Amino acid sequence: MRWDRPFRARRLARHLISLGVAQGFVGAALRASNVQTPGHSHGPEPRAILGFPLCYDNAVRPQPLIAVTDVEASSRWYQRLLGLRSNHGGKEYEQLVSDGQIILQLHRFEVEHDHGRIGDRSDKPYGNGLLLWFEVDDFDAVLQRSTEMNVEIIMPKHRNPPDPDGGPNHWECWMKDPDGYVVVVASPYGTADGTWRP
Repeated sequence: MRWDRPFRARRLARHLISLGVAQGFVGAALRASNVQTPGHSHGPEPRAILGFPLCYDNAVRPQPLIAVTDVEASSRWYQRLLGLRSNHGGKEYEQLVSDGQIILQLHRFEVEHDHGRIGDRSDKPYGNGLLLWFEVDDFDAVLQRSTEMNVEIIMPKHRNPPDPDGGPNHWECWMKDPDGYVVVVASPYGTADGTWRP
């Protein structure tokens, strides 16, 4: 088994801290587990942090793909809104990445490649029943960028759940992308009480 992507350990540590696990304890657990960062070796490859298994070669990672009318325009929109980076580029297909991980793939409706068409451009609304949900550490900055971009907002910033008991206890904002797909940006779980920091 191979330790895959050190940033996942950082994300797990942030999540544990948001759940109320003491920061010093999480840091000690990371050191005790020999979590490696790029260019550094601290001993054997870690298998778990505080009993949570880490990612291995056989881990499942979502790589959602949506059909769009203009790949390049959609790519620029998602890059600006979410701070993603192009990993492919072009008029027919795009991969948008963060920390080396594919976050979203874009495919032009009319292009068949080796698999045939993946959607019908005339069947609207696009993404009926689909929410493109992104957890972001810079929630307020994303909302600021959405305002600057004149993004159509469906549900403005709100706490989920509305009362302080239970649920993810985070902030959400629902909006539409250039093709009308519903995009939800959310702060990490446990961040709506104002004590969490990235």
